[in-house]
Amino acid sequence: MTNLDFSSSSHTNVPATQSLPANFMYVDVLEVVTLGPNFLRVTLKGEDMSRYGDDAIHFRLVQPTVKGDAIWPSASANGSIVWPDGPQAPHKPVYTARTVDHVTNTLVTDIFVHDGGRTTAWAQVILEGGQHRRTIGLAGPSGGGLMTASRVLMASDETGFPAAARILDALPKDAIGDVLLEAENGAACDYPIYAPEGITITWLTRARGACLADAALAALPHHPQSNTWFAGQGEQASRLRDNPKAPRRKTTDLPRPRPRRPYPLPHVVSVSITATEHYQPAN
Repeated sequence: MTNLDFSSSSHTNVPATQSLPANFMYVDVLEVVTLGPNFLRVTLKGEDMSRYGDDAIHFRLVQPTVKGDAIWPSASANGSIVWPDGPQAPHKPVYTARTVDHVTNTLVTDIFVHDGGRTTAWAQVILEGGQHRRTIGLAGPSGGGLMTASRVLMASDETGFPAAARILDALPKDAIGDVLLEAENGAACDYPIYAPEGITITWLTRARGACLADAALAALPHHPQSNTWFAGQGEQASRLRDNPKAPRRKTTDLPRPRPRRPYPLPHVVSVSITATEHYQPAN
């Protein structure tokens, strides 16, 4: 394993009068590997990953510009994070910590590959052996934690698969319910996702006209007591959020998708008839 030096001056591009935010750390990319035809798995190593647990499983993957001259975030007088603007501002999408190893201080995250994605382009360069921009930043953790529900209805497109997979890994072994997964070519995306024995996973093929929101709405009447989690495009999430069969609905505070993105950021709708909780994804 590569020896990493986190004291290197190459990691610092913050004015001397400012300091890095408490929730920001530099990390180095140990490995990027393919994960089926549509995902890349990235392994990151930092000094101390102890803050990344089950209570908040999302973070910002802070990437320098293509020229590598990013200005990193700084801490304001009250300790909050201040993000720089302008051409040197880093790209900072939200992702899910798929796994975290507190012994080796490594974190694994999965990236959905799509045309025009800056994170996709960054990871593919490293996959092909590029050494540029292998030191990046993590800001977090943030967002919701894991569900402990015994009854679930979950629905997600590719952008939410890593979060859905981590939720399913943590569910009780006797949990029951349904998981609807939509991908362009359905199960052929080959993303590794597993569920307790009592939960049925159904793959939907977008290329054949499948619609995630339609499938989730059709399943709702069969899940009156289930915790419901949805990760998909904004307009589809709105259909779930506004459905009268989904009382006590709650939408997480994910950033709204920017207009005309090649692939919109997912929205997560958390519905709970019993107690509530939940959640976020990323891209």
